[in-house]
Amino acid sequence: MPAAIKFRVTNAPDKLLEIYSLCGTEWGGKLSPRQFGETLTQNHLKDIENGKKPIAFYFEDVETGKVIMCAVVKQMKGFYKDADRSLAISSIPDPATFGVRNVTVLLLCYVFCHKDYRGKGLAKDLIEKVIEYTEDKLVDEHIALSKEEKKDSFKSMVMTDGKIDKNLANYYLGKQYFWVLYSGVQDYYKRFGFKAYPLDFYKVPTSIITDEQESIVRSLINKEGTNDPSHVGKHLRFLYSSKKQDQDIIQFILQDKELEILTDLNKLIFHSELAGSHKSSSSLTNLSSMLQMSKLGSNIALTAINEGDNQGSLGRRKSSIQEVSVPKFSFKPEYNSFLNLVSLEQASAKSSNDENALEYTDIQGAILTNELQEKSYYILWCSFKQQMLCILAIGELKFDMFGNMADPTGMGGRRSRRGSSFTGINDLGGFNFQDLDLLVSTACLVAKNRPIPKDNSVFVSVNDLPTNIPIPVLYDYFMNYLPKNFEMVHSAADETTPAETSVEIVTDADVKLGVLPMIRRFGKTSPDFNLDWTSDGLWSWG
Repeated sequence: MPAAIKFRVTNAPDKLLEIYSLCGTEWGGKLSPRQFGETLTQNHLKDIENGKKPIAFYFEDVETGKVIMCAVVKQMKGFYKDADRSLAISSIPDPATFGVRNVTVLLLCYVFCHKDYRGKGLAKDLIEKVIEYTEDKLVDEHIALSKEEKKDSFKSMVMTDGKIDKNLANYYLGKQYFWVLYSGVQDYYKRFGFKAYPLDFYKVPTSIITDEQESIVRSLINKEGTNDPSHVGKHLRFLYSSKKQDQDIIQFILQDKELEILTDLNKLIFHSELAGSHKSSSSLTNLSSMLQMSKLGSNIALTAINEGDNQGSLGRRKSSIQEVSVPKFSFKPEYNSFLNLVSLEQASAKSSNDENALEYTDIQGAILTNELQEKSYYILWCSFKQQMLCILAIGELKFDMFGNMADPTGMGGRRSRRGSSFTGINDLGGFNFQDLDLLVSTACLVAKNRPIPKDNSVFVSVNDLPTNIPIPVLYDYFMNYLPKNFEMVHSAADETTPAETSVEIVTDADVKLGVLPMIRRFGKTSPDFNLDWTSDGLWSWG
């Protein structure tokens, strides 16, 4: 690193504004760099209040005093389940593997270099310094908090004759801290020990919502009813980020997602077929390979998915589930993180003085109530990079059977809990796709009224869809059932239709969308490790 460039660490508001404004020169969208910087500086200061301990790092050009390269690290909450190796060693369970641990996620974000200083290796230098500084600081903090009188204290375990054994320190802290980032430059971060967990996305054109479908959605929202008998007893309501009652519902949804994650983490199974490049049973690296393992004709009312699979020549692999677990990791859903996701687009809408955009930017989801089934379904969405609207979560809203006391929708009454979402009267192959259509259509309606230019589409990752609907069924729904249900949308296999009116499966999101989730083990420089990132999706985007 040139002598004229210095490494700095800061949480000073004026310097944070300069750092985030630099990022805003390319990531600001319709916001000016200054507006972008002001919004993220406010988020940064709120994160300090909320205990996320964000720290900004940067390189300063000593001659000019300007920020030329930056990065931010936030401490988020997460969960970790260690591998149960008792079956491989003996019949005696290992107490250290019981339960799910609370861990800290070191979220690396806002890595950006001034355009005049690119190509000089500054990104590599800064990232290495950020990782070294953060890890050394955490080791020092744990030593300082250790009580010397305890023989099993962290300090006594990692220090000998006043010297720190970094290998031991990294081993112990490696189960308490995990580095995470969402790369926009493909696998660039692999050189620093980050391992990729690729996401597949469904790209649904907003053209699925015709004037007639839009009229149905608006009628359900306005409680006016429709002439369609399949929509009798159904009601829709938007969830506004500005309304306290709706904030409570979104927090309830995130709590429900947390319980789902904890259940997933405690499952002691490992899918051997998914032990590929990133060894995750949640983040499906290759959806086509996964579909090849599905039994042909297993879904009677749906089309045979594998028939159109252009990779069928690779051969079918037999599914094998083994009772051998791998370590599992996940983010903890937090409402404050959700609010950070919506802040930029709301700031953009305010600056545009567009009343329609301002109204629809405030809408962060919807609740669909099906009175005949006594069930409610939710959908949450958010815009990313101010370019694309993504569905963050979709599924059944479950609550206690004690009526209004535990009913966040205010509907009251006893609700039955069933084993599967989207089941009931209006079903197809056991899943209620009509209600799923209404939720997706509502997301498309909102996207059409937001200033989001990205391909006039709504995106959803395969890991942000209902977990209790089989992957092959969801694939068939998006690629075959959905296009046939809406006349303006065509199957991706139909080569006669333009791409902008086709449902598409995006299997190279790292290239097309600039989204590649990655994890690094604390103190490790190699990306070769076994770790299952449970519930890997855009809801945990930093």
